[in-house]
Amino acid sequence: ALRDCIADIVLKEPLFSRLKQCQRMLDSLDIEGILPLYKRAVESGSLANVQPSIGDWLTTVTDFLHRTERADSTVADKQAILEFLISTTLKDVSVLITLPEWPVHKTSLDSVPTEPQYAIAVIDSDPKKLAKIPDYFSKDEKIVKHYLKHCPDLDSQRQCID
Repeated sequence: ALRDCIADIVLKEPLFSRLKQCQRMLDSLDIEGILPLYKRAVESGSLANVQPSIGDWLTTVTDFLHRTERADSTVADKQAILEFLISTTLKDVSVLITLPEWPVHKTSLDSVPTEPQYAIAVIDSDPKKLAKIPDYFSKDEKIVKHYLKHCPDLDSQRQCID
């Protein structure tokens, strides 16, 4: 019963679809596309390998929103890198679902079942570190190698399920 209740909330709650949409839009290059931009930006000095300020994050989000409103695909290296880090942060948040009254017992036979009351909180939303980008690439490589080793028939495995 509790499992079904939580499953219904997860399926109905718009937060999860919004998180997925933001993750995809902010991570259009994936780590394989970001790592070369990151290396180039660090080597050229256009991106110091220090954690971005709140102002940097606000500018990144504002520029992202303006670009998506205009359907513009042009993005500077620093912008793409910071968008990737925001996407990575969104992939790692924790979502807490609180049910204030559980279980709910109905005493009347005429009562109509109601949707459970619940609250949602998002935690662990600390921005990811710039210096971790090479580590993300290494982890991604390991995942891909493991996948290829254990799922060699790529033609039947290339389907992305939403």
